[in-house]
Amino acid sequence: MFVVNSVNGELYKLRASDAKEQQFWITQLQACARRHSDSSAKVNEPTARMILIMLIIYFLIVVIILNIFFNCCYYYYKTF
Repeated sequence: MFVVNSVNGELYKLRASDAKEQQFWITQLQACARRHSDSSAKVNEPTARMILIMLIIYFLIVVIILNIFFNCCYYYYKTF
């Protein structure tokens, strides 16, 4: 039996019949942790398509705000 310490402080007791099986467990756990951390990193990275969509949305918001502003100014000065 051998113990694996996790990052959050939990201890896991695993059984292996020999050193070769213990190394197999450790290798599989490392590979699983690596895949998990790689996939987590990819989720947080914005793609070029997402950036383009965000820029278009910001542009549309600015256009709407400017349109409202100029319409208010037009009606304000039209009354004088």
